[in-house]
Amino acid sequence: MNKAGEAAERAGRVMDEVNESLQEMTARVGYETLPRVNSLADAVGSAARSVDRAAETFNRNPRSVLFGAPQPAPGPGEPGFQWPSAPSK
Repeated sequence: MNKAGEAAERAGRVMDEVNESLQEMTARVGYETLPRVNSLADAVGSAARSVDRAAETFNRNPRSVLFGAPQPAPGPGEPGFQWPSAPSK
């Protein structure tokens, strides 16, 4: 019976070590890997939105690929701004 008791004690220590290793691995995944995965998901989402905006720009104005996007009309306070003329009566 002594050998059986020693074997059970060794098995218990091994199980404790396995449990400790699993806890460390779980903590590492939770604290190191998941934030990186979340960051990667954010970056992929941002890249997808950028591609979507570029595709929309190309769809609206295909010339923008060669010549760039057209400049918007100047607003109030910007050089070249002109108030809209009043409608004729």
